[in-house]
Amino acid sequence: MVGLLDDAQKLLEAGLAQRTRKQMTAKVRRWTAFCHQMHVQSCTVDELPWVLFATQLARDGLRASTIRTYLSSIRSWFVDMGYQRPQSTGRLRRIIRGVEMNPLQNQRPARPVRFPCTVSVLMCMRPHIDVCTWSGALMWLTCLLAVLGLLRCGELTVVYDLTTSERSRRLVRLHHLEVAPEPDATGMRLHIPVTKTQPIRGIDVHYHANSINTALCPMRAWRQYASIR
Repeated sequence: MVGLLDDAQKLLEAGLAQRTRKQMTAKVRRWTAFCHQMHVQSCTVDELPWVLFATQLARDGLRASTIRTYLSSIRSWFVDMGYQRPQSTGRLRRIIRGVEMNPLQNQRPARPVRFPCTVSVLMCMRPHIDVCTWSGALMWLTCLLAVLGLLRCGELTVVYDLTTSERSRRLVRLHHLEVAPEPDATGMRLHIPVTKTQPIRGIDVHYHANSINTALCPMRAWRQYASIR
């Protein structure tokens, strides 16, 4: 039994991805704040606080699928803490179905319209970016690599070092040494150290020269930036 509980706790923590655990922590924090506001214990086995919490989430504009992720995160937290699962009378399931049939999120203001970043948008941006300066060349190269490589903002700009602990991890910026030419010299390869789908090994994104529209050629933008840098 010596150290067995500690090893079991480590396995429980390893059973959830770091990103999932971070999201779960945020949801549990909201649950504990709600329980404090309602003057009930966060480890309660009564189903009524869960019903009221789900109703509050629906009033805040969350959809039924998102509410389910909140409840699942809280249940996982109960498992980690060794709490008894709440008693189920079926009311919570009916609340979720009620959100699906008659959602309260209609009161939520509409999100702003997001315009896709297409080639035409890039060509409209190009005359306003001075690629002869360091900042302009970097900005244009960033735009091309992000759009042509279908990259997320966190993958191209700032990512987390997942090799360290949650408390001491630091920010790591994408380094210029991650760029390498292809063996046949027809393109270049960009290594993304940490991605959403590959947080440990990362991925390689391959770019090819654009001889038709040189303004949108990633290799030409990279050479321009490298010559100034």
